[in-house]
Amino acid sequence: MQTIQNSMKYTVSYLSTVGLCGLLGLAVAACGDDEPEPALLLSNTSLMAGEGNADGVTFTVKLSEAPGRDVDVAIASSNAGAATVSPATIAFNDDNFNTEQTITITALEDDNITSEEVEITLSATGLDDATLAVTAVDNDTLNIVANPGILELAEDSSSALTVSLSAEPAGNIEVTILSGDQDAAKLDVTSLTFTPDSYDQAQTVTITGLDDDDQTDEAFMLLISAPDAPPVSINVTVADDDARSLIVEPAILELNEEETKTFEVTLSADPQGSVEVAIISSDKAIASVEPNTLLFNSDDFDTAKTVTIKAAKDADIRDEEVVIEVIAPATTDATVNVTVLDIDTQAIVVEPAEVTVVEGGDAAEFTVALAAQPQEEITVTLENSDSEAVSADPTTLTFDATNYNTPQTVTVTGKQDDDAHDESVILTLSAEGRADIQAEDVTVTVTDDEYGN
Repeated sequence: MQTIQNSMKYTVSYLSTVGLCGLLGLAVAACGDDEPEPALLLSNTSLMAGEGNADGVTFTVKLSEAPGRDVDVAIASSNAGAATVSPATIAFNDDNFNTEQTITITALEDDNITSEEVEITLSATGLDDATLAVTAVDNDTLNIVANPGILELAEDSSSALTVSLSAEPAGNIEVTILSGDQDAAKLDVTSLTFTPDSYDQAQTVTITGLDDDDQTDEAFMLLISAPDAPPVSINVTVADDDARSLIVEPAILELNEEETKTFEVTLSADPQGSVEVAIISSDKAIASVEPNTLLFNSDDFDTAKTVTIKAAKDADIRDEEVVIEVIAPATTDATVNVTVLDIDTQAIVVEPAEVTVVEGGDAAEFTVALAAQPQEEITVTLENSDSEAVSADPTTLTFDATNYNTPQTVTVTGKQDDDAHDESVILTLSAEGRADIQAEDVTVTVTDDEYGN
């Protein structure tokens, strides 16, 4: 306790500079600064929060001393997409300043495999900010997705393997493919690169069985590996052609609708007589084959015979996949994987594109349809360039996979006016939300009925 004594020998006691100043009637500025503001005390300076943990992780906050006033503290996350805080505000006063208040941090789920660093900031007027470093620990696992899991092919034939990633990587990822027996089969590529944008887009590896002089099937594994991902093994069997197998070339074909392409078939070994080979399309409505059978014998078993694939045209705008099976008794089968590329483009079809009406007279009609079967519902809207001259009904038309080619009727009526002029009005039909579909116009001529017109 400090004291001030004067000549009259009485003592003034005080607890603080502000109290003394008040007692002496002096301005606070004359006696010195206010007491320092309290500090925000956090139970932790850093935390780790597991992504997807609904309970989250917690820390506590209190003040270092009584604030002498109400204090509202705001709690904010530097990246609310990675981690959230609850509650977002807390309050302290002289009664509860020393009572710890609990804050919950929740790390949110995402599609990548990267742990995010987030800063939680606590701020209040007149107080220094306090921060907490949070690591949102990602729970996603990077896996290699390879299909099929088992590959069976013959010597001198090919099969396809598709590879993708299960989750978005932090950066570019190189996937390597290692053959356990390079004398049994060759790969067209031994590495694939995936980016954060293309991680889930399957890439194809073509595997071709190699001919040898023995009569033994080869069995080995493909090891597919990438950084930070568990390796994947694919069991591969190469059927020896000395035991006789069907050989197709090429084993993968791509053609447009209404286009034809060919592949060739041979036998790997003498059938010791005649053998009939069946050619079967998995969907004849998409792609048909000609001929459906081939006959080989001891004289021509290794002479290539041609099969023609013809792609049909359909009403939709989707590409289609077809498998052509090539089979024969006591012979290893072969397949040709065919992709039929659709040549249709979506369009609005109007008929007729020009109509004529008379003011106040009979209505005219035109019809609207779609050129191709849509994969989802399409709404066609009508915009009238001069609604004072003509009316059109309806102004919206809906098409789907079941009614896309059924014409829907729009009725156009000329409106009465006081002039003696003919009008030309444009009705524009456009597909709502589909910039890829070209808008179509219908020209309406309105013949005026005044003065004999």
